[in-house]
Amino acid sequence: MDYISLRAKHPELIYERFEVEKGTDRLKIFFFFTLLPDIHFAPILTIPMPQGFKSEGWLENFAFHLGLAEIPSYWKAACPPLITIKAGFLNETQIAWWQDLLFKGLGEFFYTNRIENNPEDFVKIKIDSDKKLAPFVFTPEDESIFLDGGGKDSVVALDFLTKNQFKTTPLILNPIPSALKVSQAAGLKPLIAERVIDPKLLELNNQGYLNGHTPFSSYLAFLSVFIAALYQQKQVIVANERSSNEGNVEYLGRTVNHQYSKSSEFERKFREYLPALTPSVSYFSLLRPLYELQIAKLLAKLPQYHQAFKSCNVNQKLGTWCGQCAKCLFSFACLYPFLSQDEIVGIFGNNLYKDLSLWPIALGLVGKEAQKPFDCVGTKEESLAAFYLGCQKNKREGRELPALLAKIYDEILSQEKNLPERSEQILTAWNEDNFVPEKLTILLKEEIGRE
Repeated sequence: MDYISLRAKHPELIYERFEVEKGTDRLKIFFFFTLLPDIHFAPILTIPMPQGFKSEGWLENFAFHLGLAEIPSYWKAACPPLITIKAGFLNETQIAWWQDLLFKGLGEFFYTNRIENNPEDFVKIKIDSDKKLAPFVFTPEDESIFLDGGGKDSVVALDFLTKNQFKTTPLILNPIPSALKVSQAAGLKPLIAERVIDPKLLELNNQGYLNGHTPFSSYLAFLSVFIAALYQQKQVIVANERSSNEGNVEYLGRTVNHQYSKSSEFERKFREYLPALTPSVSYFSLLRPLYELQIAKLLAKLPQYHQAFKSCNVNQKLGTWCGQCAKCLFSFACLYPFLSQDEIVGIFGNNLYKDLSLWPIALGLVGKEAQKPFDCVGTKEESLAAFYLGCQKNKREGRELPALLAKIYDEILSQEKNLPERSEQILTAWNEDNFVPEKLTILLKEEIGRE
């Protein structure tokens, strides 16, 4: 089915209402959506509840917003031209914020489904409620919620926070093995939340309705701030890095960024929106000043986590590396210059630089294909730097380049200029466009050896 006929068949998505159910130790939130004329969705979120918590009216505003954060997942099935909000009130500024998130957060979805649109008239958001929900103001404890995704960024950020004695509680949504292992390796007990997608959405996908990437990290942002408020903690810390700012491809005159909801732009806009929920919680990315390559260099010094973390989405539920995707090759390339042969193979199971079938992925990582891989990988420049540093490592050790790395050198790196200087610039960089508090900034600069 094409998007034009689906829009005609399903002219409106309605966010009807939400319900909060309080159990003994968990809160369960039900969200109700209708895709006209006759499709109903009811996703569920279950979150841990602090001991002694009494249900409060302020929960409604957070629950309402988590329902809003669900909308991209259900709207994308048919891209109806109208979204009607009956569950609560939004002002004009908030409506514009959500429309902006829809377009930028679903950029990859529009591109892969070849949907031609513009932000002005492709979808309208109508408010059919006068129920205004007030922000929650409280005096927080000096503690933090940390979003643990189980990857290399989570490891470096969580280890940094714990060894510098910041009171931190990991939060994991729908836990995968690596996330649980990372929290365990850090000696911390995580809070576990569970999100259940309505199975009807999967049925529609099987019937030919539209499917694709959604801004998952925007959902995590709203969830984590809710948890911070619930536990009276003063900040949410995430581990999104500088590399996530680079887009993947241009489409309809706009930059498509697979990692939009991890980007600096989203972080800034979410922080601006946050007072509508609570002015008492801060949200920032600890690793925003750094590139992925810098983070990998720090991770190489943390062997206690090397068997815990995984950055592969393909096999994330299995807790293994597939060795065939862009995230696997990029992660391997970033760590390779800083680990011994035995250490790198011990993490990934084999030497990915021996696998010539990964050549098309290598081309995409350095910008030699039509698009950079739609995955959470670094910038094209740091991929070049990682490959170059890998070659230099083999040269220092008197080794022949493995087949893939030799091909990368012959056909890519040999055509580039000033790679030593460019690689050094990546490894010593510091992105000033960040919201990291001063105390953490000082400690992080010490960590990477930068004054």
